[in-house]
Amino acid sequence: MGRRRRVYAGLLTSLLAAALLRQTEGCSEPLGLMTGEVEDWQVAASSTLTSDPKCNTKYARLHGPNGKAWCAGYKREAEWLLIDLGVEATVGHQRGFTTVAIFRGFPQI
Repeated sequence: MGRRRRVYAGLLTSLLAAALLRQTEGCSEPLGLMTGEVEDWQVAASSTLTSDPKCNTKYARLHGPNGKAWCAGYKREAEWLLIDLGVEATVGHQRGFTTVAIFRGFPQI
């Protein structure tokens, strides 16, 4: 994997982790992606693979049902997710996060 690809992958992972956790007074609290507090309309993506019904922007959450997930519509480094938290929040300083990689229609890189 090239340096540029690693940087983009790391950036996307960090942004997703930032959307999942918010730092408050030394402890983190969930922002609602797993619980459903962040609703489907609050999640946007640069593209979505439409040929697979298990791929949809609304499935861009950890532990989705029956293997459903967001799958980028194009194999490009610049694919992204945007999570509208609905409030002004400072996110950062994550202790750990989960990266889920699902490759549908594209060879694994």
